[in-house]
Amino acid sequence: MTIILRLFLAFSIIPQIVIVKILSKNPQIVESYYSVKFYPYISKFLRSIFKNFTFSIGDILYIIILTYIVFRTYKNIDFRRMNIKIKKVIIDGLAILSVLYFIFHLFWGLNYYRTPLNQKLNLKSNYSTEDLIKTTKEIILLTNKVHFEITNDSDKLVSSRLNFEDLKKEINIGYKNISIKY
Repeated sequence: MTIILRLFLAFSIIPQIVIVKILSKNPQIVESYYSVKFYPYISKFLRSIFKNFTFSIGDILYIIILTYIVFRTYKNIDFRRMNIKIKKVIIDGLAILSVLYFIFHLFWGLNYYRTPLNQKLNLKSNYSTEDLIKTTKEIILLTNKVHFEITNDSDKLVSSRLNFEDLKKEINIGYKNISIKY
């Protein structure tokens, strides 16, 4: 990779940060353009590629990227003179960071700046930590109760008459039905 390209990538992080900051203050833009029009295609594309993997591709990518960063840093050390090419390390690091920042926000991260669901559904959102803990405990109790009603044994695994593919179809039907209402 040429120095010009590395410098371009390294310094492109600045306008990216500015654009993300502006978008974070304008959730209606993110919602209208990215989340509703652009992201569904990205999500469908990524699911079509990664759906058959039974492990986290992201974790593998993190390992590859970390290995690459260590390799690039190691390559920029002159062990004979114990000299680190600090400018090169910084530029390479910023270039990698810039690319990762772009990929993260393009493929998923901009969804953090969407219109909050409680606003879209006109739900009250003023609750305390105690309310959240209480509700979580109630959900746990209800879940355990339903589990016991199904199995008559709190330690027994709940099984379904549906296989994984049928469950996915049922989930998609459920999402479509609820999307009509909300």
